[in-house]
Amino acid sequence: MEWDGHVLAFSCRVGKSGDIVVEFDIGSPGLTGRGIREADLRREAERLVEDRKQAARRKAR
Repeated sequence: MEWDGHVLAFSCRVGKSGDIVVEFDIGSPGLTGRGIREADLRREAERLVEDRKQAARRKAR
């Protein structure tokens, strides 16, 4: 696939919890940091769940 003049290779799969995981082989230093790793996605999802639980506990008081 070509995006903004850069050739990218990617693959998709379904993760253990049913998440869709898209892996990019970027190979261009100019695009460093634009990808999201599965571990980062999971960590953020867990943080959001915990934030919602805390908000619900505060509301229940």
